[in-house]
Amino acid sequence: MTYQHQKILNQPELPAKPFMRWENTDTLEGLAHIFEPSVHLIRLRRAVPQGVHDYLNALDRIGLRLDRIRYVLSPGAALPNEALPDLPGRDSMQLEIQSWSELLADLTGCPKVGVRIEMPDQAMCPRMHVDHVTLRLITTWRGPGTEWLDEAGADRSRLGSEEVILSPSAIHRATTGDVLLLKGERWPGNDGRGVLHRSPQSDDNRQTRILFACDAVW
Repeated sequence: MTYQHQKILNQPELPAKPFMRWENTDTLEGLAHIFEPSVHLIRLRRAVPQGVHDYLNALDRIGLRLDRIRYVLSPGAALPNEALPDLPGRDSMQLEIQSWSELLADLTGCPKVGVRIEMPDQAMCPRMHVDHVTLRLITTWRGPGTEWLDEAGADRSRLGSEEVILSPSAIHRATTGDVLLLKGERWPGNDGRGVLHRSPQSDDNRQTRILFACDAVW
């Protein structure tokens, strides 16, 4: 045996890259798969409710924006009246927010939920990053959806730079209306395994992206 062969054999084996995957579902029940250790993202495929469309269109007609709305609420609680102008579709918008915050609390057992609505004029987080939360729920009501990266196409040692993306084909994007559940760094046993994701570039500069996010809060 040569010296080089002996050197290779004596090197400690590197730990295997943890297997992480994402799933699609068409049912609320399918969201429970987020508890599987290997699943780090679930996408619920759905359309934006018509009432939410109606409310956003009513805001457009009078030139108002829903932006930087942030509250910590009890699960299933409505936003304060002053947060949402009284326009056609407001009840549907409240129901949308209440339903998803309550579902997140049911999944995690959290006593409070942090909700926010954003209308960014440009991508808020244009680079792939991880969230330092337990579990985040995101849906995009208007414009392109959130993008995420397959683990097989990621180099986490390059986090913070474009080099974290090993292959552009490993990037996926949610459709408008889809609901995403993403495990963050604070999910039990998930340190260093948070979902790599980013805000998309707008496909149409005439239409501002509108997104809703909900975090479990303890």
